[in-house]
Amino acid sequence: MEKEKLIGEYQAELKRVMDRIEEALANRKECMSTEGRKRLALLYGMRNSLCFSLKELTKD
Repeated sequence: MEKEKLIGEYQAELKRVMDRIEEALANRKECMSTEGRKRLALLYGMRNSLCFSLKELTKD
């Protein structure tokens, strides 16, 4: 039961991160700035971490 709750929380967080990545990519000016690229790199790192955690949680 607790595992399913954790998976649900991770999936919700992954959706939020993906939405933020999509917004950042849509803003071309932000993508070109140094701060924007750093923010995007951080978001991609968060996405990768969440994907890995979900993969580990769902593997049987």
